[in-house]
Amino acid sequence: MIKFSSHSGINTLKVSQELDITLDEAWDFFSNPKNLSEITPTDMGFNITSEIPNQMYIGQIVSYKVAPILGINSKLGY
Repeated sequence: MIKFSSHSGINTLKVSQELDITLDEAWDFFSNPKNLSEITPTDMGFNITSEIPNQMYIGQIVSYKVAPILGINSKLGY
């Protein structure tokens, strides 16, 4: 669902999507950093460059390369 609203000159776009899976299944997928490439468009050239475990943890750093604009590569870490 997409909802757009405007109040006092502030525009807000709210988007929601329902998935045909359980909350636990969604958490297992999104909490695995290896799945970042699954949710990133293939034309962005996303590639994880660091070793990563199967579960995210507080303070974890995942470094990766991405080419979002005309094949220009950027190395990022979050």
